[in-house]
Amino acid sequence: MQRIRSLYATFSNTEKRYLNAWLETFHSRGENYPLALIRLIGKNPGITKSEASEKLYGDPKSKAFSMMKSRLYDKMMDVLMSSINLSNLAENRFSDLETSRLILKKQEIQAIILNSRGLKDQLEDLAKRSEKLAFEYDLPVDRIEALSWLRQLQSQVHSDQVEGTRKTIESSIEIFRGDMAGLNFMDEFRMKFAGSSRVEATREYLEKAIPELARIGKESGSPVASYSLLLFQVHYYNLLRDYRQCREAIDGLLALNARHKRYNTDWSYGQSYMHLGMLEMVHHHLPEAAAAIEKALSRFVTGNRNRPITLVVFVFVLIHQGKLKPALQRILEIRQDSYVEPMSFNWAMSYYQEACIAFIERDFSKTWKLLNRVTGLEFDKSGWMNGVRIFEIMTLIELNESDLAATRLESLRKHQKKYSPDNRSKKIFEVLNAMQKVMFNFRKLEAETLLVNDLLADREWKIAGHETIRFDKWFCHHLDKEKTNWESLFQPEPG
Repeated sequence: MQRIRSLYATFSNTEKRYLNAWLETFHSRGENYPLALIRLIGKNPGITKSEASEKLYGDPKSKAFSMMKSRLYDKMMDVLMSSINLSNLAENRFSDLETSRLILKKQEIQAIILNSRGLKDQLEDLAKRSEKLAFEYDLPVDRIEALSWLRQLQSQVHSDQVEGTRKTIESSIEIFRGDMAGLNFMDEFRMKFAGSSRVEATREYLEKAIPELARIGKESGSPVASYSLLLFQVHYYNLLRDYRQCREAIDGLLALNARHKRYNTDWSYGQSYMHLGMLEMVHHHLPEAAAAIEKALSRFVTGNRNRPITLVVFVFVLIHQGKLKPALQRILEIRQDSYVEPMSFNWAMSYYQEACIAFIERDFSKTWKLLNRVTGLEFDKSGWMNGVRIFEIMTLIELNESDLAATRLESLRKHQKKYSPDNRSKKIFEVLNAMQKVMFNFRKLEAETLLVNDLLADREWKIAGHETIRFDKWFCHHLDKEKTNWESLFQPEPG
């Protein structure tokens, strides 16, 4: 029952009309139970299996109901795969690439039917159309399928085209192997390093993978291998903080988006613009970062699962620009997104970001309340929970809650012992620990500025990291308010 309810919830109004018409058309006699069940779900989306079975069959455990709903699910899928639905591009949720893939899969079934009926002329025409579409969208498996039908037909009439078709099939097989190699590299990278802070291990992996992907792409002609190579180069040069080389790799991604229909999609373009936005942000080019991320958002429209994390990044850019009102508007948009569930990463980040804004506005009581709603980051590998704990202590110091700040400092010590934070976070802990010894009294801490100077000298602060409000600037502001203004806590120096 849950499968039917959740699937029906994704139907557009047009698809619901198709389903009703389908169920009415193919029903012959007696009560139309499938249509009656759909109407029940339409009136009460949360209706349970036993409730529906009771209403339709007078028995909450009816076996007939179980068999009927299984058939209904199949009919719902038939409607979604129908030609009229696939061709309704204004209504469906598919990109051109996804629509082409669906058409090709349907044509594969049609080819089997035509072959079984001996309609060779129609089969040849269909195979040629399939081969052309698969080639256009860089889909080697579907192209091989279509070419195999053509080769079979050509061999029956001893055509001189057989050899050329065979070579094209072999070339497509090599492209497919390159595609799989590129995907395998990407999958391995995600499994090993997604959300990881192991910079050195990531760098070593990319240094080995990049030349191998370059070789595979060159030998096979695979666009997937080429795409994977460019993504790896973006990651690698980001780690090296090499703006020029990273920008060249992103430009390569955008060129590939324009050149290959397989990657000429909103998803691929959105990813490329996101990489560009992050690059510009890391190098403190905030207007350029905002422009790039807005382009990504124009591709990741409402209802796209990539939109929430893109909005999260955009909010950070707006905060660092001092555009707090637009940032708050985007935070509300994050929470209202259907893909953002309570306790999820993006949900937690929205409260962290709102807490940052409250801190900037010096509403420390509100900051503390919002930080208490930041849940769901406990197992994040990239260090956000470490940053949140430091931010909590800063807020408690502003509230003159020295006892509670000391308690939170002990929690931070245990957290850092367990998760091995970055060097900057370790130094921040040293400063906070020294502050605790004088009950967090800044007037007695002049000697401790040497530690903070180390932070500044090392230039370890990362604008895209988990320290949105700069600890060292905040510390120096309390030591000398005239030399370090409040805005420097969140507005970085120009890149």
